[in-house]
Amino acid sequence: LAGAAVAGDGRYRALRDIIARTRPRFRGAVDKVQTTDLAEQRERAAALDESYLVIQGPPGTGKTWTGARLVIDLIRRGRRVGVAATSHKAIHNLLDQIEEAADEEGVEFRGLKKSSADSAETQYASTSIRSIDDPKEFATAAPGAQLLAGTVWLFARGGLDSTLDTLVIGEAGQGG
Repeated sequence: LAGAAVAGDGRYRALRDIIARTRPRFRGAVDKVQTTDLAEQRERAAALDESYLVIQGPPGTGKTWTGARLVIDLIRRGRRVGVAATSHKAIHNLLDQIEEAADEEGVEFRGLKKSSADSAETQYASTSIRSIDDPKEFATAAPGAQLLAGTVWLFARGGLDSTLDTLVIGEAGQGG
């Protein structure tokens, strides 16, 4: 993907922006990017123009809590959201928070989590999210889901290219 972004084929604008350290782009007028107000954060996330937002802060400051509420708001707005991280533990932590936020806000959704049949630690199951091991089954089930979750390798697959409205990367600065 990075090669395609650098080659300038017109795709992956957010990735190009991150690499170039370009300021996030929004549809409409956004006077400031930084805010701790959840309503303002939701509006910014919804107004992204093929761009990116970063939620940063020290441990325990609510990054996962906030990210989960942004995901639920995007789903409520009809967006299809991907959740990725380098570890299943980080993905499961964010999915737990997403489910909590959905319950609090009365949002129903259908989600899929890519797992491995031979690894219990990759499995995630709830009323809204189902784990799927087989990549082919995942690809055929994915079109009906509003939330797709897996390690970063899931979203590097050609079959999921350009199928998401928003990709949330949890623990992006962590090594595992």
